[in-house]
Parts: sequence; C-alpha cells; structure tokens
Amino acid sequence: MKIGGDRTDLDCTIIEPPDVVPLYMYRCSSRFELEPMEQMLVEKEVYGLLVLDRRESFLGFLRGGNRIESVSGVTSTVPGKQRKGGQSAMRFQRLRLIAINEYYKKVADRATDVFMAEPDFFNRFKGVLIGGPTPTKDEFASGGYLHHELQKRIIGLFDVSYTNESGLSELVDNAQEALRGVGIMKEKSVMDRFLKELIKDDSASAYGEESVRKNLEIGAVDTLLLSETLRKSRLCIRCQSCDYEKEETVQVDPGKSAGGHSPPWKLS
Repeated sequence: MKIGGDRTDLDCTIIEPPDVVPLYMYRCSSRFELEPMEQMLVEKEVYGLLVLDRRESFLGFLRGGNRIESVSGVTSTVPGKQRKGGQSAMRFQRLRLIAINEYYKKVADRATDVFMAEPDFFNRFKGVLIGGPTPTKDEFASGGYLHHELQKRIIGLFDVSYTNESGLSELVDNAQEALRGVGIMKEKSVMDRFLKELIKDDSASAYGEESVRKNLEIGAVDTLLLSETLRKSRLCIRCQSCDYEKEETVQVDPGKSAGGHSPPWKLS
C-alpha cells in the first residue's frame, strides 16, 4: 500500500481457519482464492423441525446447533369431531379419516420439498425432530407418510403445546436429550455453570465490562460469554491539539459516526 512519495507500507493479516485446510493450492491470480475457506463457514449440522396437530403444522431448521430458522406451515381441512346434521356417525367418521390421511400426505410432501432441498442433504442433514400432541405425531411418524430418506432420519417424537412457529423453539427445548452435544445444548450447559458459580461465596466468575476486561488482561479467563445482542465498540480517542488520549467503550449506532464524536477528537 503506497503512503506517499516512494514509501510503501505493507500490512499482513494472518487468519486462522476454523478447520484444517485439506488441500494445497498454488495459483497465479489477480484475486484471493477463498472458496475452500468459505466452505468451512457453511453450517455442518442441519436438523429438520416439524410440529403438527390435526389443525395445522409448521416446518423449520435447526442450523449449526444454535440457530432456529422458520420456513412455512400447512393448514388442515380436517373437520371437527362433531358431525353436521343428517350424516350418520360411520359415514362422518370415514370422511374424517380420509381428510386426516390427505392432510398427513400434504404435510409429508411439504417436508420433502423443504428438507430434501437442503444443499448437500445426504452429508449435512442429520435428522428430523417431530413434535405435537399424542396421538397425532405418533400416527404421522408411524404411518410412513414421509419420504423414506426422511423417515429413516427421524430422531424422536416430542410433546409440544404449540404447532405454529412458536412450537419450533419448544420442540428444540424438549429434545435436549436427543440433541445432547449439539451447540445449543452446550451453550445452555455453559450458562448453567456460570449461574451456579455466580452464587458461590468464593465465586470464580465475573460479569460486567470492567471486571471482565481486567481478568482478560491478566490472563485469568477460562470461558468468555458474550451476548449475541452486544453492539459495542472499543475506541481510542485522541485530541489533535494536545495529543490527549483515552479509551472508551461506546454503543454502536448505525445511524451515527462511531462514538458520536466530532473534531477536534480523532478516532483511531
């Protein structure tokens, strides 16, 4: 990078990849070859989520063990148990069973379209979690409605109270035992450990920016927890007139300049 006259400043940034790079490449090119590293950032574990009762169903994904992605739902045309006047009980029950069967087929077709369209399905798609009331989820799972590739990937059936988008989070919570070792459960385990440590008289935990920063500076941190809603930056503020300098943590606001300062303050 040229900085004036015939002087140049070379800036070298070293990035440690999340996994071992499994290839060696030597290529003369005008751009950086980042495709192998980009592939490492793709979520390796994907689970299908399905909640249903006889009124509605909803589908989604659990990606990377910690991110729930809602997709879409299917509504039912199954009539209630109370029949209309003039219909015999046997005839009404037969029509209701036909409607339930067609609804299950519709849900299964939607699950096939959503789950099996996932890129690299056979390697990344780890299984299906099914939630709902009994006996609906049991009827659906044992009825062979799902595509055979999804049917053999059913991890378990779990009771949930909601069969709309809210039911996906409840399904993941109720499937903790089945998802043992997945990232979202690891996060909950770490949080439980932190909270238990926090109430001890000789607590080995700390919270708050100042306390955590001091422990980081002396190398006394084993596990660092950061909220995903954290939107702050650490700024070095220097006065252009007297070279006065200080560091400050500010809330990031996309609509304003960093720290909201204006000259003569210089941010570096």
